[in-house]
Amino acid sequence: CSSSRYGGCTGNLCKFNLAYADSAYANGVLMCDTVDWGQAKGIDACFGAITKESANFEREEVDGILGLAGESLSCNPSCITPLFDAALEQKKISKSIFTVCMDEHGGSLSLGAADESVFEDKDKISYIPMEDSSFYEIKLDSEKKGGQIKVGDVEISSTVHKVVVDTGTTLLSVPKSIFDKMKAVFLQKYCSVKGLCGDDSWFDSGLCETFDPAEEDDILDNKLPVITLRLKGGYIIELTPRDYLLSYEFGNEHYMCLGIMYMAGTSNEFLFGNTINLKYSMIYDRQKHQLGIGKRAASCADVKE
Repeated sequence: CSSSRYGGCTGNLCKFNLAYADSAYANGVLMCDTVDWGQAKGIDACFGAITKESANFEREEVDGILGLAGESLSCNPSCITPLFDAALEQKKISKSIFTVCMDEHGGSLSLGAADESVFEDKDKISYIPMEDSSFYEIKLDSEKKGGQIKVGDVEISSTVHKVVVDTGTTLLSVPKSIFDKMKAVFLQKYCSVKGLCGDDSWFDSGLCETFDPAEEDDILDNKLPVITLRLKGGYIIELTPRDYLLSYEFGNEHYMCLGIMYMAGTSNEFLFGNTINLKYSMIYDRQKHQLGIGKRAASCADVKE
């Protein structure tokens, strides 16, 4: 066991501690068992058994989380072999590659395969170099002139190019400097939309606006801009208002909330969370150190080997 202040032992068990940029945390002890994961049966693996967690760590109906980051990130502080790496070492999965597809009703995880069936058009899958395959880090374009981000017809340049693709992040997180520039464009050009300007703006943390369904459709289809982000190699991420605004019902009210945020702990990177993952399927090719990206199919299939 690690001897750091979060490490040490409880009896004969090693402690672990996880902490996130949004202040969520979980801690407990490490345990080992045999794990069945889809068609990958009988994986000998170690994992964390949570004994204490923050209120915002996970929803009540969720029993835990499964990370797919690289082995260099598996020391918290005691080091273990991540489940995916353990499955590879034990030849339960043949290739160091997996495909993730997420839709509004669930999703699919294809282990050891580049699953092109979860893309709208397999001929339009683009591969982008991964700068760091532990974090699944890619880059915004830094070569072409002009801003890498566009809000409608307004270009925004970013000196921050690092992008981490993260299925464990709910929204699109951007550096605060970029968030403020995006907010300024919306407040300058789109104040006719209810709730966007004024003291209680959509751009203020945790605030949403109520709309009736007909009003919401008009706003989503006619009154707000498309946002684009240009990645290294020229691939364009395109987010329509239906992508970057989140709709939900509570009681008899219908709400819309902004699916873009900034976190104080991520000022030097973009986090591509589910605002993007719900529109684009991803192939995480750790063998070739590249990320395949393309618009997802209409729905995602079941988990595959």
